[in-house]
Amino acid sequence: IIKVGIPGVAGDHRGLDVRDRLRKEFSVLSALSGEIGLAPRPLEWFEHEWPIAVTEDFRGRIVAELSRAQQISSLTSLAHAVVRLHGAGFVHGDIKLENAVLRGQHVGLIDFELAEHEGEVAGVGGTRGHLAPEVTADAEAAFSRDIYALGGCLAHACLGVPPGLLPAGIGKLRGFLQLEGLQPAAKLISDLCHADPVRRPSAKD
Repeated sequence: IIKVGIPGVAGDHRGLDVRDRLRKEFSVLSALSGEIGLAPRPLEWFEHEWPIAVTEDFRGRIVAELSRAQQISSLTSLAHAVVRLHGAGFVHGDIKLENAVLRGQHVGLIDFELAEHEGEVAGVGGTRGHLAPEVTADAEAAFSRDIYALGGCLAHACLGVPPGLLPAGIGKLRGFLQLEGLQPAAKLISDLCHADPVRRPSAKD
């Protein structure tokens, strides 16, 4: 996979543009290269006027494109991928079924443009329905951000609809899950998306 950045594009409040994002993503993938099957392997970085990052073609099936039953059965493996990522000290920043790839029996992750070391200043980007409410400009990257996003993945898999397309609010998602007769999922999403980040479980939990 070849990614080419146009300087000045996709700038943010920190003054970073696509060049910085690509460089950071390649750096994160390099740090994760020992975690086989977790993320694409970085191959080449070219620091030209238009930066170029070359990574492995991370072949597999995008979890968001699987059947509802397959999505639900992939959630545990997705959580395990997040456990491995957090164990390596990184926050992904945009966990969702579209960024999860089923490869054999295991799920890997793609799209690390928002990834940061835990405790570093993180970007405010993300996906509606998966983005924790405490994520603001200059907020520190925290594992709890990815845990909240796992709640969005749970809702997506169980309801068959990306949570960003549904009325906002965890209470509403919990209500939809209860209407579907999915009481355990309703309880779990309350924990994963607790308003207090400290009260959320770990990915391992």
